[in-house]
Amino acid sequence: MSRKSGKNHQGGDPSALSKPKAAAAKPAAASAATPKPAPKPAPVVEAPKPAPVEAKPAPVVEAPKPAPVEVKPAPVVEAPKPAPVEVKPAPVVEAPKPAPVEAKPAPVVEAPKPAPVEAKPAPVVEAPKPAPVEAKPAPVVEAPKPAPVEVKPVPVVEAPKPAPAPKVEPAVVIRPQTPGGKLATQPALLGINREGWLFVAAGLVGWLVLGHIWGFLGTLSLLFALWCAWFFRDPKRVVPVRPGLVISPADGVVQTVEQAVPPAELGFGPTPRPVVRVFMNVFNVHVNRIPADGTVARTAYRPGKFFDASLDKASEHNERVAVRLTLEDGRDIAFVQIAGLVTRRISNGLKDGQKVKAGERFGLIRFGSRLDIYLPEGAKPLVVVGQTAIAGETVLADLKSAEPARIGSIR
Repeated sequence: MSRKSGKNHQGGDPSALSKPKAAAAKPAAASAATPKPAPKPAPVVEAPKPAPVEAKPAPVVEAPKPAPVEVKPAPVVEAPKPAPVEVKPAPVVEAPKPAPVEAKPAPVVEAPKPAPVEAKPAPVVEAPKPAPVEAKPAPVVEAPKPAPVEVKPVPVVEAPKPAPAPKVEPAVVIRPQTPGGKLATQPALLGINREGWLFVAAGLVGWLVLGHIWGFLGTLSLLFALWCAWFFRDPKRVVPVRPGLVISPADGVVQTVEQAVPPAELGFGPTPRPVVRVFMNVFNVHVNRIPADGTVARTAYRPGKFFDASLDKASEHNERVAVRLTLEDGRDIAFVQIAGLVTRRISNGLKDGQKVKAGERFGLIRFGSRLDIYLPEGAKPLVVVGQTAIAGETVLADLKSAEPARIGSIR
């Protein structure tokens, strides 16, 4: 039945469909034929300014989280296929053209010109001039002159000159013998002075002990022992024994032959005496011997400096041990052991009242020094400067001979 009704509807009278369309087109044509009045321009009205609205931020509201929804797929239903419909194109109807409208521009209204205003300058008013004031200078007041003060020079008072400090002499110590002097006076052992054996033994012990630790140290200790054995050598000497002879007490070189005052601690007084100075270097034998037969009258030790023994000031300032010896004929001589630059030890084994013989050992000085021999007044030295003296053998003077002082020359 539907198909039939469709056919009837589609296949009906076409004129019936076109009638309403024609009826609708008639009023349109009638309206197009009547002219429309010209539009009037609308008056310009300024829109009121909106009041400022304070924009407040909307509160942030957290949206509730949606509940999880389980999506189930819809069942697939096949749509029925539409029946084919024959589409006929509609007839084209031309729309009526609108009537032309003439647009008239709005009249221009000139704004009224403002009336001109004449600007008059303000009147200049002169400020009143100040009355002149006569400036009078202040009166000058002279300061009173100070009364003249007579300056008297301060009398110069000379400070009293301090009294010169008294010369302080080093203390003189009188003692019978110096430490270690007893060993130095004894006969040599195997050609080495007994005081030297202490140093030789120390070197040998160092060689044995240090040699196991380091061979180089052991070698140095052995060399030290050999050098000490050579330094403290004490050879035998042939001593002249005739009365009146004064023998050299030390090995060395005759440095000076002159007149000098003996050390004050021996009590000889200020009278100069002939003196022979013998200087010993480190290569000489350092064992000292008695210069003549007699009795020891006094021994005195005096501390001091350690200048070079070859200098003249060494006789006065250096450490020394002085001995005064009374000879068998009643005359006195003196011999003084003087420490040198390297020397730090003087050994002397004599004591007051001791009887001694020429050539006997009485001490030694370690590592270089000097020995001065003061002869009786009027004695003539038999040695010259530069001559080598040998302790216990070289004759320095002959107190019983009228031989004049000797003069020597190098050849």
